[in-house]
Amino acid sequence: ELTLSHVTRSELCALAALEMPRLTDLTLLYSSGLSQVTIDAAGRNETGMRAMACAPWFGRLRSITIDCDEPPISDDFAGCGAPCLCFLDYRCSYFSDAAAAVLGQLALPSLRGLHLFVRSAMLPPFALTARGMAALLAVEGVTSSLEELCLTQDSNSEADADAVVAAIACAPLAALRSLDLTDGLHTDASIASLARACWARQLSRLYLISVDGRFYQNGAAWRALAAAPLESLQELYLHFAPCMSAGVAAHLMSAPWLGGLERLYLIGLSRGAFEVLQASPAFASLQAIKKVTVSQVEREQAAVAHAVGAAD
Repeated sequence: ELTLSHVTRSELCALAALEMPRLTDLTLLYSSGLSQVTIDAAGRNETGMRAMACAPWFGRLRSITIDCDEPPISDDFAGCGAPCLCFLDYRCSYFSDAAAAVLGQLALPSLRGLHLFVRSAMLPPFALTARGMAALLAVEGVTSSLEELCLTQDSNSEADADAVVAAIACAPLAALRSLDLTDGLHTDASIASLARACWARQLSRLYLISVDGRFYQNGAAWRALAAAPLESLQELYLHFAPCMSAGVAAHLMSAPWLGGLERLYLIGLSRGAFEVLQASPAFASLQAIKKVTVSQVEREQAAVAHAVGAAD
């Protein structure tokens, strides 16, 4: 295992020239200029990322974390493969559809975990959109082996975030077990997409941040999620902003798969939603065996509001 920070292009090129036969895990933190183009001794374009992808040890890596300030460029991974790579964590200030296409050139037949952390919200063509996500998830090997997908991206709009979720839901991810979507702005359109995802039946963990908890169209999306084939789901984390409404809570509590959860995390409850949960036998059963975590602040606020209401 090797962890380096503040790596430059020249340093990565020097690292790539080493044999390192026992290296299986590489982490590059706070790096810069890794895709900066220079001319090598043979007159060819060279980047630090390209040198790494061609290194004698690259094909033996089982995990790699890349934290850099610029996206990969067109030839960084062309014709290269990482047949043993199980986990890829790519953190980048600017990661667009073009960058996703570059990453998609890398043969990843054994990839099980993919984490993408995009720091900056950008407008197309400099943003990661549904098109880029769909192309990345269609890469040969990823569709059959990927078990864990985590996307952290500041979205410019709810429509952008919902479109990315729709692309993920349509991807034929035969092995997907865990999905984390953070820092987006997810409306009921995202919930509807997840409800009809082709991999819903096998999902064991769902983690959503910034979910719009308002009650739209009589809660059709949440009703669909409750009816979805999520019998394998063991852990559900929902962070609502705005707060979870009573109508959304009612649909969620009607889900037949709720009793099979090992953990339920609900953050951001309205008073009405809290009262619905408290009246739900399914929620009470989960509470009895300590499988529920509710935001302490909202729980206390709801309890105080209920006490004040009773006193009135």
